[in-house]
Amino acid sequence: MIIMPGSEKNVTIQPWNDPVFRRAGIRVDVLRLDLLHPEVSGNKWLKLSGYLQQAKAKNKAGILTKGGPWSNHAHACAYACKALQLSCTLWIMGHEKKLTATIQDCIKWGAAVNFVNRQTFYDELPAVEYARSHNYLYIALGGAGKTGIEGVAGYLEALELPAYTHAVCATGTATTLAGLAFTPKNFTHVIGIESGTKDATLGETVAGWQHQLPHKKLALLHQFSFGGYSKYTGALIDFMNTLSRQHGIPTDIVYTSKLFYAVRELAGQSHFKPDSRLLVIHSGGLQGNRSLPPAILQF
Repeated sequence: MIIMPGSEKNVTIQPWNDPVFRRAGIRVDVLRLDLLHPEVSGNKWLKLSGYLQQAKAKNKAGILTKGGPWSNHAHACAYACKALQLSCTLWIMGHEKKLTATIQDCIKWGAAVNFVNRQTFYDELPAVEYARSHNYLYIALGGAGKTGIEGVAGYLEALELPAYTHAVCATGTATTLAGLAFTPKNFTHVIGIESGTKDATLGETVAGWQHQLPHKKLALLHQFSFGGYSKYTGALIDFMNTLSRQHGIPTDIVYTSKLFYAVRELAGQSHFKPDSRLLVIHSGGLQGNRSLPPAILQF
């Protein structure tokens, strides 16, 4: 069984020292969730753990969830189900010719992979009905939902972190952003760096959480998507290589590279008041870098 690290001894908080931050008069730390587990990477276990516990408690035969051909969520779920001896069925958007390294891992770990079209992928009803008829627990895309949010918030609260004015995370479904926001004793400001998923409902969702949390300030920033989901430029690749070389922080091409780039840019634009203390959430997902041509990344 996978044991989620639950003590400070299992957690790395790494200072990110950069001249830009010194000039801005702010302090930046990185919560290295990418180091928690080699396969169930970063925030994936935080979001999945509650669902997997429910599946066990309710004697479900297995898990049904969805993802793209390079999905970190599907990858983590397949491994976790193997470790917990649960069946796993993945609905992957695309077709059987997209047998990526990610999907090959999932198949190796025993997941049943079904390729579905875009309409089926985004329609919740077929997945819910399939799960019900097979005695499976359905986990929404990215672990979104109350259980996923509670998993993130509960984990962060248990860490007993020092006080931070800001928490900044990459945003796909915004489940991690919500977990940060609903962590009761920390983070007055919570910022999500949207990766370019073009999810039109994200802003409305975050606005709903803001209404529930009038004592906090939530923000969803779209200007660091580098052209859209899975898009990147030479400048972003250079930044990723420099960040790894100078600070020992590897990032992924879809989420965390854009997150770290955004934090540095915002600091240079005086977005944060002097004496702000930031916690950047490294949510892992490095396996997705295998989608890049070889030799682009130097880590």
